Amino acid sequence: MRGRKAAICAGLVVAAVTDALPAAPTDEAGAVSDRTESPWSLFPILGYSPETSAMLGAGVVYTFHAEDERPGAKRSAIALMSAYTFENQFFVAIAPSVYWDAEAWHAEGELSGTHFPNTFYPVGNATAADRAEDYVDTGFAARGALTRRLAGSFRTGAQAGVFLSNVTDKQPGGDLDRDRVRGSDGGRLVGFGPVMVWDDRDNDFAARKGGRYSLTAAHFAGPWGSQFDLSKYELDLRQFVPLGGEHVLAAQLYGEVNLGSVPFQVMATLGGANMMRGYFEGRYRDSHLLAAQLEYRFPLFWRFGAAAFASAGDVAHELDDFRSQELKTAGGAGLRFSLNQADRVNLRFDAAGTASGEVNFYITLGEAF
Repeated sequence: MRGRKAAICAGLVVAAVTDALPAAPTDEAGAVSDRTESPWSLFPILGYSPETSAMLGAGVVYTFHAEDERPGAKRSAIALMSAYTFENQFFVAIAPSVYWDAEAWHAEGELSGTHFPNTFYPVGNATAADRAEDYVDTGFAARGALTRRLAGSFRTGAQAGVFLSNVTDKQPGGDLDRDRVRGSDGGRLVGFGPVMVWDDRDNDFAARKGGRYSLTAAHFAGPWGSQFDLSKYELDLRQFVPLGGEHVLAAQLYGEVNLGSVPFQVMATLGGANMMRGYFEGRYRDSHLLAAQLEYRFPLFWRFGAAAFASAGDVAHELDDFRSQELKTAGGAGLRFSLNQADRVNLRFDAAGTASGEVNFYITLGEAF
């Protein structure tokens, strides 16, 4: 449930810091050398989005190898971070990412707490903007995933999570205040399910070729402590086509299906900094989501690059409710500044607009996908 934004930020920071760090140092013969580097890194957290306004924070990452170092080995990491936004939102999170057995095994997760004043829009794909209402969600999230490389770029495994939510400061007379929405008082979700991933991208953070295709599922039920019984399925297909030099065409297709008694906190939501940019995240929410986006990325000069993007998608209560003539569309452009050219760690500045006339701005670390 709540804690989603903290979990996303935690995973992003771990990816950014570990990708930006060099692999194990080697001597001229290719053997691991005796040179040592500090395993500790301190970094700022800066960002802006319509959901959070400006975000300021800091974090620390400890990196290590679970086994003897070898040339080109990925580093494991544990990140601790905290941030505060100008909307009086706060989160603290710890996120480990550990590789072992020559990277055959990978364990990752997040443990986070949040206090998140937010805006709720009624459920559905055609709701009025003037029905927005304020609320505060204070939550805790714990999630973990363990995957094993089976062949080539294919990994599979399992994930489990516990999500706690407490909804307060509801707008008097609103849908949440009148308990017209499932989850209006918060609640508890406990569940687990399988993970399957094919990933042959040339870079985890800003790929120029290859693809990442994932299918995950999670089932939440009363026998193991969940207050809601539901199943969540997510399909995420990403492909990166090199166009020469640093010019890249990136494509993503994303689908989410929620079946059962779904509280509003974990419904599929349209919008945000990564998919359907331009829409406030949660402006439209319902049981299911289908969305796609294209992005053209190209260099400018020195450490600067740019991107142009377009997206289309919608939410629906039933799978057969999707209608092509009702699709929401959005698009925009942005600048990129390379913080680490070797590992393609970028600071992203995006401006995006929607077909309905909404315009929003984003500043964050890393590409949208």
